[in-house]
Amino acid sequence: MHLDVQNLETVIEVLLSQVEGLHQEIGRFIVNEELPLHAEGLNVWALRTNVRELMETTITLEEFPHLEIHVTYAHPTFVTDVLRYKKTVSFWQAATVLRVFRNARIIYDPDGLIASFKEVIENMIWPKKFIALKKSVALSLIDKARYFIREDMLADAYIWMVKSFEEAISVPLMLENQFSLTSSPLLLQTLRKIKPEFLEWYQEILQMETFTPEKIDRARRELELLGDRLYHMHQGTDREMWILTSFVSINQSERRLQQALNAQELGMDSELVQSLFETALVDLWQATFTMAQTPKKSVPLDPWVVGFFYNWFMESIDVNELESIIQGRLMALESMLEEIFPALSSEYVENFEKEDIVSSFNLPSSFWFERLDDKDE
Repeated sequence: MHLDVQNLETVIEVLLSQVEGLHQEIGRFIVNEELPLHAEGLNVWALRTNVRELMETTITLEEFPHLEIHVTYAHPTFVTDVLRYKKTVSFWQAATVLRVFRNARIIYDPDGLIASFKEVIENMIWPKKFIALKKSVALSLIDKARYFIREDMLADAYIWMVKSFEEAISVPLMLENQFSLTSSPLLLQTLRKIKPEFLEWYQEILQMETFTPEKIDRARRELELLGDRLYHMHQGTDREMWILTSFVSINQSERRLQQALNAQELGMDSELVQSLFETALVDLWQATFTMAQTPKKSVPLDPWVVGFFYNWFMESIDVNELESIIQGRLMALESMLEEIFPALSSEYVENFEKEDIVSSFNLPSSFWFERLDDKDE
């Protein structure tokens, strides 16, 4: 189904008419994602006072059976904690809130609270402390990659090199006030829009030019089988959730690949088609990295998943040059980080006051916090 202006309005009308418990919602909005989704899905966020944790579901409407509607339910504090800069707010939560509201089209807002949030968020910038912390994470991952080089575990080192690139490249993007950084596909699309020089680097380290649609599909099927086997091996352990989470990205990769093939068959813009193919591959990379993880920092990446990565993402790299390739890229990342964001003094980072952050966020009066508190009563 192709979503144009006219049938989108009809979808919104039908959607709102069928929502149970709409009166419990603070508001609802569509997220116009930067991802090249080919008119087969609609992303909706709903803020509800009776939801305590982030919940996601996919629904279909009888009137539009081929349209998937992905709904995310969140408590209003998921947003207000970011705006109030609670210490418990993570990078992921802050970036997600700022991204979805900046791309929001409001469809239900009885008290005007969603519009108030959106107005505030459109004037927010990344505080320097957040950027400094992101740089610190990138540097720690660079050190981790070097550790595996010393251990002669070069495939593991390459994986951590890719991840350190994703963290490091977020720093210049944050300096340009970009917020679509919470997943590899979003990062890819942001690089495509504003940092083509880094996009080429990303394409190179993931060996994108070596992947055909058929190869992406074969790799996805193999990773899916591996995930099934690992899930049964680790069911009930601390790895279970990581493995299950990886299937979200595997399914996204399959969906994106089909979108790319459909777009290609329809003769759509070649740049869009290529973007969809690359996003399907990056979804596969994200699934691979997630599946390899364990919550215990002392435990290395899963060797079966590392083997999968080596076979599919590193097959064209000369093994005799692998160590020098990784070392060279790690050095380049370090130089880039220091050049664009010189180290802040430890005193500045440790003593960064909440007032500084509120000022940098350019927050207006808290009238909408008071209105939200009234609604909770």
